[in-house]
Amino acid sequence: MRFLIIDPNTRTVRSVDCPTLDAAKIDAGLDPHRVDHGVIARNLGIVVFEYGLFASPESIKYFVINGSLYAGPAVVYAYDNSGETTDAPEQLPWQPVWLDGADVETAIAVDIVQRPQVTVDGEVVWSWKHQQT
Repeated sequence: MRFLIIDPNTRTVRSVDCPTLDAAKIDAGLDPHRVDHGVIARNLGIVVFEYGLFASPESIKYFVINGSLYAGPAVVYAYDNSGETTDAPEQLPWQPVWLDGADVETAIAVDIVQRPQVTVDGEVVWSWKHQQT
């Protein structure tokens, strides 16, 4: 099955054939049991390290896809309407914007990326700016 691996350290996106999503996670350098899943477009998911945005900005590289900030390597996969994993497209529909930690606030200020936040019952309990202090 085809997956896309995003590597912000080398600023590359590569297509890989792996038997399972877990195998693709390992290929990307992710621990299959310490990840978060998100959606970047209809029927297109992304898997990243679950605490990547909480890491020290000096220790990790970032990328932006479709206005969202991601930290560290990622796997992009496709899925059908029933939720079954299918072949990812041969390339991303967008070119990632590559960022270092020092660039994130600037990217937020110029609306390249939305400020990452965690909310509970509508109340912001964490945001990127708070992490920087």
